[in-house]
Amino acid sequence: MKRRNLIVLFVALTAINLIIYYYRDYFHYQPYRDHSFLYKECNEDCEALWKTDFKTSHYKEQIEAKRSVASWLLDSSNSTLVKANQISKQIYDDFGKRYGHPKAYLLQLSPFNQYKALNTNTGDSLWCGIYAGMFSYFAWAQNIITRNIEMKYSDDSHVVSECYIPELKKWIVVDPTFGMLALKNEQGVWLDLQSFRNELRNNKTIYVLKSANGKLAFEPLHLNEHYLNHYYKPTNSTDLYYHHTSLQEAYKPVEKLKRYLLPVSWYYVYDAENKTNIRFGVKLVFIILWVLVIVLLLVTSYTFKSGN
Repeated sequence: MKRRNLIVLFVALTAINLIIYYYRDYFHYQPYRDHSFLYKECNEDCEALWKTDFKTSHYKEQIEAKRSVASWLLDSSNSTLVKANQISKQIYDDFGKRYGHPKAYLLQLSPFNQYKALNTNTGDSLWCGIYAGMFSYFAWAQNIITRNIEMKYSDDSHVVSECYIPELKKWIVVDPTFGMLALKNEQGVWLDLQSFRNELRNNKTIYVLKSANGKLAFEPLHLNEHYLNHYYKPTNSTDLYYHHTSLQEAYKPVEKLKRYLLPVSWYYVYDAENKTNIRFGVKLVFIILWVLVIVLLLVTSYTFKSGN
């Protein structure tokens, strides 16, 4: 191939790769996983996958968090379910009326330090990601396997938690932002996020665990609540199951480069339709072609200079 043609091809491939980079959010690798994968029985591998945030936090914070949770527990029950309910109750009782846009400093703190700061600065607001992050962190302090899930829409999103209950052999959803500390259907089955949304869309009777006057009690869920219609009922959300939620870690340049070039991610995407990663594959093809053309240009340049 003539050098001139290589230069034209290089310019064309550079332009294509720049366009792909500009629209990079549409070309990321998406680790699609179906319901059977995300909601299978949890084992040691499962625990290691979701524990990232807690195990990478400062040891001193872990110890303090364990002490804090111990003071919240109302009894000495070893039940994971009871502990999860009491932890979610504490988070809601402390901050349930303070939903809003957080100050920038809060977003730079770990979940444990967010908890301390919010207790000190009682006028500061917090949003769903902070509620979920604090619940997950304190749940892990009691060795409760927990993960955060973002229901992402084009113009909004909402973050909730799920914790794995060994005695039930299933995940249950917790939304401390809106005071939904646990959910059951009419048959008394505890609900995970996806089963809750299905029951909700079919207008089934659902019972929600609420905290009122210092006590926990189930009551019928009012299905016409705005947050249910806005976040839970729509079917067009992209549901991201995060391995970790540390933005400082995720947005390091090396991590961003890895996610751009490699089939890696810091979350799973819930998928009931067997979607593919064709766009990611197309991006890789154009990157490889671009690199090959650069190599050919360097070789032809060296050959040309040697010939002279």
